[in-house]
Amino acid sequence: MTKNTDIALEPTWADALRDFDATLVRLGMAENTRRAYGRDVERLARWAQARELDPVAVGPRDLRRYAAVLSEGGAS
Repeated sequence: MTKNTDIALEPTWADALRDFDATLVRLGMAENTRRAYGRDVERLARWAQARELDPVAVGPRDLRRYAAVLSEGGAS
């Protein structure tokens, strides 16, 4: 079975992650914080991409579903 991490991010998701990191840089976040947030947001992006969600379309309901998946012990 292919894991989400084995699949390249679509350009829209890759752009969104770069924009997110650029925002963290502008806010003066520490490098370690940026890396940690980046890993977490990338996991969310891969989960959402696997469900064919667009970055601008992710809403509260999607985030609740993702949180439920995490609480069950996996982000696949």
